[in-house]
Formats: sequence, structure tokens, C-alpha cells
Amino acid sequence: MQTSSATLNLTEKGMPPSIDHVGVPPLVRQEKGMVWHPANTPRIQHPWDQNSYLLSRKMQLRDLIEEEDSQHPDFEGLEVVGSKIKEESTITGNKLLVHGDSNGCEIPDNEQTLSYSPVENSSPHSSDSLSTKAPTNGVKFFPALIFDGEQLQWTGNRHNISQQLMPFERCVIFETLLYQQVESYLDIANNGTTAIFYCWKKLPKDNPFNIFHQPVQRFYFNDSDGVILPGMTLQFPFTFKSSHCGIYSEQWLFETHPVLQGGAPIILTLRGTIIPEDKFCEERKELREHLKQLQQEHLAERMVHDLCSSICSEEPSPSPIDAYITQEERFRRQNPHLHYDHKAVKEIQNIYSAIFQDAEKEGYMWNFSIADLAQIISDLDDSEEKEGYLNRLEENICRMQFQSDTFKSYDLYQCGFLLLGDALDLLTIRLGKIWNGLYVGE
Repeated sequence: MQTSSATLNLTEKGMPPSIDHVGVPPLVRQEKGMVWHPANTPRIQHPWDQNSYLLSRKMQLRDLIEEEDSQHPDFEGLEVVGSKIKEESTITGNKLLVHGDSNGCEIPDNEQTLSYSPVENSSPHSSDSLSTKAPTNGVKFFPALIFDGEQLQWTGNRHNISQQLMPFERCVIFETLLYQQVESYLDIANNGTTAIFYCWKKLPKDNPFNIFHQPVQRFYFNDSDGVILPGMTLQFPFTFKSSHCGIYSEQWLFETHPVLQGGAPIILTLRGTIIPEDKFCEERKELREHLKQLQQEHLAERMVHDLCSSICSEEPSPSPIDAYITQEERFRRQNPHLHYDHKAVKEIQNIYSAIFQDAEKEGYMWNFSIADLAQIISDLDDSEEKEGYLNRLEENICRMQFQSDTFKSYDLYQCGFLLLGDALDLLTIRLGKIWNGLYVGE
């Protein structure tokens, strides 16, 4: 029976390899151009050693780290300039002071800054605004992102998925007036335990009719590559502005490494609407108020008309046919062959009243018939009064045989007199002017 055996390695024997400490002194970082300002740190150069998640884990495992590695080299005090440095260099605040023989070399603040404290209370409207948050109970122990409030996590590499995946899409909507800009923000947080690298790629638009469009930029944001450390939240500001009215859109692909959602494409759609300036807002408001007032008046008038139409009053009794007939009409009806004369008719009424003295008291009136009155006079006894009545009646009848003309001679005389007087006055005035013009004496 053959057996195999192996010796234990040094780590298994309790002699682990030494831990290497890597660091760069301040002057070397300055020579290499690795110095950045903590208040304006690019995303790609964010100091990973100042991450809140890393600091919290170091605090939790400080006993174990102290047991495994008890050495704490001071890289800030290490200076390598080609020769031995007699004096120790120190760092005070934001200025580096190198102690030499007698004088120190001071580096101003605007040339280098050695503070790597994380950005706090940064403005949310800044284009490079970053906020670092400590991990919460929702931390995933694998690569994961919260993309605009939606959880995206690692489910395997892309080559493990053979079928076509449904893209994950989010939309940022803008709406503004002409020549005005508007901003919107997108939050991306890393709630996993792995740093995630990302990059933006603009997707081409479909042009089925091959229409030429001049490339004009209307959406503005920082599309540079970067990395999101665990516990970090990035806020991307997007700006939209256009000089023409319309609806515009762009699509950007957000690629990550490691891939999330099994390699499904993460698409961000930017859609903006430009509304023309409303120049006639006040005029339209006044017109709307005027039309509303007219509508109310018309409605009130119609209601009053309908209310009045619904009131049915009793119809008045019709007037008698001859209630408003005149004396002349009654005379013409009874005597169509005669012409009406007021004086003659009045004289005939007096004849009737003389014959029937009590007729008016009893309510009996002459019916304006000449024939009836002549018959009444004929029935009287022969006497001088009867002959007088007949003579007077015959005279009035003779006056009404012919139509009497209206007397207008007085009016014509007055008009003629006025016209003739005006003509004589004008003739006298003209004659006086001619007389004065010829210098003719009396």
C-alpha cells in the first residue's frame, strides 16, 4: 500500500510571509503629479483608502490587523531625494515644510494639498458632487448598484447567459422654455462590497429614411469613465437646453464591470421638450374672462326669457268692433255718396237735437244717417219749423256734395313773403357795394 505525504508550508507552520507596505512620500507624489485637491477631486482619482466602508471595516477588524501586522511605517516622513536627509520633514496643515540647515521650504496651498479627507456637505448642484455613505443593513455581499432607486445586482457573467435579456431602461425627462436651461439629477449608489467600474456609451439613433440631421448637442453631462467604491453614491447632473422648439431625446448605455443583471443592457434615455414662450398669455386671459362674462349674461337672459314665457296670463276680452271708430268713419258708412264736412255734420246734429230735445238725456243719439233724419223731418206736422229744418238740411247736404279743399293760402302767402323779403335784402346789399365801388356821390 502506497501513501503520499507532503510537508507543511511556512504559513501552515505558523510563519506567514511578511506583509509589504506600499506608500509614496509627499515629494515623490508631487514629482509624479499625483497630488489632487480633496475639495475638487475627479471621480476617477477619488482616494480609495478614505472610503467610509473601508474605514469602518478597518475599525471592526483592528484587533486582527494589529495581531497580523504590528508595524506602522510613516510614509509621510519618508523622503528620498538621492542623499541622506539630516533633518526630518513635517507636514503642518495644508502646507509642507521641509526642515533643512536653517531655512525651510514652504509650498503654497494652490500647488499641492495632502489632505485626503472625504468630501462632506458638498453641494448637490455641483457637477462633481460626490457623497460617501456608510453601509447600512441593505448591504449586498456581492457586486450591486442602486440605479435611480432600482436594485441591480450581479447574477453571473454575460457569457453564462445564452438567451437575449430584456434591457433595463430609465428615463430622465426635461421640460423648459425656449433659450432656457433646466437641470435634473440621477443617483447611482454602490450598496455592494465590490468596486464597480463604469463607462458611458451613446447609442446611435435609427434613421430609416436617411434624413440628414446636423449634429447639435442639447444634453450636457459628465460622460467620463469612473469607479464607484462600496458605500459610495454618485449624483450625475444633467443639463438640457435648446434654441429650437420641439421634442428631443438621446440614449446612453451604462456599462459596468463586473456586469450586473447577467449582462442585460442598462439604458438611460434623456428626453427633453422645448415649449415656445407664451407671449399672449395676458391677452388670452382677458379674452377668456370677457367670453365667460358674455356667456353668463346670455345664460341669465335666456333663463329670464324662459321664465317669462312660462307665465301664462289670461287673454283679455276682445274690444267691440266699433269701439274705436271715429265720427267721420261712421258718417261715411251711413252716407257713402257724400263727402264729410265737420261743420255741416255739426249743423245737422244740431237739427236732430232741436227735434229731439230730450234725446241726449235718454241716451238716444243720431246714427249719422241723412236719409233717416230726412224721414224723421218728413213725418213731422206741417209747420214753419219743419220747413226751416228741411232748408237747413238741404243746405248742408249741398255743401257735402263736393269735397272741400284744405285752405292753404295763408301758409303759401307767408312763405312767399319771406322769400321775397330775403331777395330784396340781398339785392339792396349788393347794390350798396356796387355804389360804393364806383365812388358815386348822392
